[in-house]
Amino acid sequence: MSKKGWSFEVMKDEMAYLSPEQVDMLISKINIQPYNLIVRLLWKTGARITEVLNIKLIDIDFTQKEINLKTLKQRRKDKTRPPRKVPLNDESLLHDLANYTKDMFQRDLIFKNTNRFKVYYRIRKAAKEIGLEELGERSFMHPHILRHSFAIHWVKQGLPLSVLSKILGHSSMQTTDFYQKFNTKDVHEFIKKMWEK
Repeated sequence: MSKKGWSFEVMKDEMAYLSPEQVDMLISKINIQPYNLIVRLLWKTGARITEVLNIKLIDIDFTQKEINLKTLKQRRKDKTRPPRKVPLNDESLLHDLANYTKDMFQRDLIFKNTNRFKVYYRIRKAAKEIGLEELGERSFMHPHILRHSFAIHWVKQGLPLSVLSKILGHSSMQTTDFYQKFNTKDVHEFIKKMWEK
């Protein structure tokens, strides 16, 4: 699917992802709203771009530091799944979201004035400026790479796949199992214990 030449079939290399440092570089380059907030939400929640763009003010619980994400995926047949609660433990992001939405009503879509094509353009433009336009052998910068990077980052930190699956809104653990290959923490701990015997 494309619009004005922008291809959305760009994430061909499943091993392509960003490090937290690279994400920070990308975010710092996108300093215009609402795109800065959108990219930060993609990174901090692991949400799909369609899910972030469908967030209403009522979905954000600033007190409990949670966000309700409606599981939205193209080609998905089951539209009845309830929203999933995702922690949002980033004080700076919560503060900026509160300021951005201060004049909105509870049922307002907070990013109603943009769309995924515009988000993709902003991300791709910023990535090109900092030399991150291409990732891996066959992938170009795309909003979904932030979701992919989120998952890989937390698996590397030792987050159980069952928890990750709930955060990502996967309908099957088989989908989440893909990320097990990035879990080197368990391997290192096992080898360390073996050498200590």
